[in-house]
Amino acid sequence: MSEDRAEHNDGRDGENIEFTAVAIGDYTIYIAGTGTETDTTKYLNKGNLATGFTLRPSANVSIVTLGVKTFRTPISISTGGMSQHKHLRDFNQIVIRTYSANTLIKLYVT
Repeated sequence: MSEDRAEHNDGRDGENIEFTAVAIGDYTIYIAGTGTETDTTKYLNKGNLATGFTLRPSANVSIVTLGVKTFRTPISISTGGMSQHKHLRDFNQIVIRTYSANTLIKLYVT
């Protein structure tokens, strides 16, 4: 039986990003890619895909898209944060929707 590597991602290099989402709206963060950042598009330049994340916003936000999956009902995240490091497929992007101006986004991916 093959081992699910998403269960044991502690050997993967993590990377983090912290930025202020000035306006209300959607913010796309690409994990492994590189590019020119804008106010709403950020790049982690991690070098490989992610299998887990911890998100700590300063105000309530939602996860709209994770990888190639856009959720019918976005996942609500409070200021308490959310951590998901098991049972995720590799993903290269996360789209976070803010509902308040000047929301501080702290994201760590593994």
